[in-house]
Amino acid sequence: MYRDELFEKVWKTLFSDKKDQVDCSDPEIRGIIRRMKRTLTTTEPDYKSMWKKLQVEQQRRRLKLFVRWSAAVILPVLVLSVSYLWRHEEPSLTSVRLAENAPEGVRLILSDSSVVSLQARQHFEIVDDERMNVRQDRGTRLVYKERSVSDTVVRYNTLEVPAMADYQIQLSDGTIVYMNAKSRLHYPVAFYGEERKVYLEGEAYFEVTKDSLHPFVVQASNVTVRVLGTSFNVNAYPDSEKMTTTLEEGKVQVVYGGMENILTPGKQLICKLSTNEIEMREVDTEQFTSWKDGYYVFYKETLENIMERLVHWYGVEVSYQNEELRKIEFVGRLHRYERIDYLLKRMADTQNVEFVINGNVVEVKNKTD
Repeated sequence: MYRDELFEKVWKTLFSDKKDQVDCSDPEIRGIIRRMKRTLTTTEPDYKSMWKKLQVEQQRRRLKLFVRWSAAVILPVLVLSVSYLWRHEEPSLTSVRLAENAPEGVRLILSDSSVVSLQARQHFEIVDDERMNVRQDRGTRLVYKERSVSDTVVRYNTLEVPAMADYQIQLSDGTIVYMNAKSRLHYPVAFYGEERKVYLEGEAYFEVTKDSLHPFVVQASNVTVRVLGTSFNVNAYPDSEKMTTTLEEGKVQVVYGGMENILTPGKQLICKLSTNEIEMREVDTEQFTSWKDGYYVFYKETLENIMERLVHWYGVEVSYQNEELRKIEFVGRLHRYERIDYLLKRMADTQNVEFVINGNVVEVKNKTD
């Protein structure tokens, strides 16, 4: 098939208003679509404008995610000569097993201060009485189900997730929380009163069950995020000078420093804790939420910001040979379950930078010939 014919078919399949009527049985077209997830974005100037246009046009979340990867495929068709920063590879068997196994070191602290280790266990009951059933499901999610017996005594549990681990929890109202590494969530076993309030240290992605009468509230340091039913990400590590809320669906209200800020989908609010300043911006939400799906997405992301994520995941420290290294930008997609030396090598292959691992410290240096 000639390139212009191939381009026309791919374009109609992905972006035509009548795409539902387009025949997608061609094996070559299907092959291109399958390769979407193995193809990285480029820094071509048309990409950003295409990306924004596609986000606005798509209404359903599943279709929106599909189109994001479509943009990564269509660019190589549009441009005859395209250079990739690095190429995505399928996860190794080791990575898959790590993702499927029970996380190491995850702890559940019950209301009576007793500690349950969730390490290396599959399906088992933690609490099962007339008030509440709490169980670990498949070794990757904690599930709370409230019994029919009324109980107005508020009891709190705390879930702690260490470095090199992530975990999910389904709260008693059905809200699902994806916990990132080095994070802590303090929450009621069952929700009572006018609001559903939880306390977060670290990073978590929330899929909130809608309840117009009982707003869901996330308290992170002195920042309050209030919602009714939505999907959003909160990054609030104690060692960071900023707290970031990224909204994917719905609407949230962020209260900080006495000011109320409303976020709509695709918006991000950064609260700068050291200066009490705020910054509202439009973002590609996938760059800030893809961690829950097992990978990182970078688009012109500075090395400093990338290393900040790796520090929390791998539990390492970072030192820079000079300040200019912090500003180097990367574009790419990486699996977060790979070993850190493997990820750093792939990054070093694309820029004039090298990473030296000494124990628990990663030294960032200019690449030597």
